[in-house]
Amino acid sequence: MERQENTIFWDEEHEKMYSIFCSRMKYLDCYHRSLAYLFALDTILREHIRTNHRSRNIC
Repeated sequence: MERQENTIFWDEEHEKMYSIFCSRMKYLDCYHRSLAYLFALDTILREHIRTNHRSRNIC
């Protein structure tokens, strides 16, 4: 997945998890990208998703 020019990530882990979430999503419209961005932003939420949804699609 290409990085958007105007996307600002909190840190490298945020960007990495955003890319992982986007790769798991069935659709990549602006709504799903926003959801992936917010999921990846919060460390507790991204750890929860990482441990509980390893092989399934997020959306």
